[in-house]
Amino acid sequence: MNWNKLTNNIAFKLLMLFVSMIISSIIVLLIMCAFIPNDPVTDTLPEKYDKWVYIGGITLALIVNFIIEYNSTTKLKYSVSKSEAEVKAALERRDSLLEKASRVADKYAGEEKELYSEFADARKTRMPVKVRTSGEFRAVVESYPELKANEHVHKLLSQIESSENILYNAKSAYAQSAAEFNTKIHTFPNAIFRKLFKWNDISAEAVLPAEEEITDEQLGI
Repeated sequence: MNWNKLTNNIAFKLLMLFVSMIISSIIVLLIMCAFIPNDPVTDTLPEKYDKWVYIGGITLALIVNFIIEYNSTTKLKYSVSKSEAEVKAALERRDSLLEKASRVADKYAGEEKELYSEFADARKTRMPVKVRTSGEFRAVVESYPELKANEHVHKLLSQIESSENILYNAKSAYAQSAAEFNTKIHTFPNAIFRKLFKWNDISAEAVLPAEEEITDEQLGI
């Protein structure tokens, strides 16, 4: 079983709470024995302190578990923020490289020799070339022998493919972190305190921009 799923299981959490209460009670008992004189008759801790051992153990266990849950939830929230920043950085890197690829494609498309004079007017109103993916740029490179033989162009293509892989991995990491955080704040005991600490659900699509819609002009319709 996945560790995150196990730690979010209510039965598992109750078991851990019970175990921590036992351990905390033992710790409290040892502390009280160190500072409170034993009963001279029984040579043990006076009976009147028994209930305080249990109360102290339960209180200590609850405090420790609360701190652990709070820290783990805060850590998950930080992980979501970090993943979001990585997605934005990957997006900026990919878009920057695609902008370079678009300029390269546009340059060679503009310099392409016109085979038929009737296309001259169409060339004047030619829309700038917009490259959206590494696949589109690869198709452009394959269409021009000069580009195909250019080492720097192939390096740019490789960088675009790498940036797309990095972006995909960053998006996956963000979606996973967001899902884990959302699950965490809806399970016991975090569900009790989520309003107090303003833990709200995070959309896995929050930083994933919609793809640009392809225009009719680009489709030639």
